Amino acid sequence: MDPKNIGEIVKHLETQNEFLTETRSSISYEVEKLLVEQEMLMRKFYEVMQAHNQHKQTKKETICKEDDESETGEENVTALNNSENSEKLACCNII
Repeated sequence: MDPKNIGEIVKHLETQNEFLTETRSSISYEVEKLLVEQEMLMRKFYEVMQAHNQHKQTKKETICKEDDESETGEENVTALNNSENSEKLACCNII
C-alpha cells in the first residue's frame, strides 16, 4: 500500500461503512414490517380456517340428519308396502 493513497482508502472505507449501516437499518426495518404483515396474515388465515371448519362441521351434521330422516322415511315406506302387500294377500285369500 502506498502511503499517498491511505487517506483516500480510509475515506472510501468510511463512505462504504456509512452506506452499509444505512442499508442494514433499511433492511432491518423492512424485515420487521414483513414480520408484522406475516403475523396479521396468519391470524386472518386462522380465522378463515376456523370459519371453514365450522361450516364443514355444520354441513356434516346436516348430512347426518338428512340420512337419519331418509332412513326413517324408508322404514315408513317399507311399513306401508308391507301393509299393502298384506291387503293384497288378504284379497287373494278371499277369492
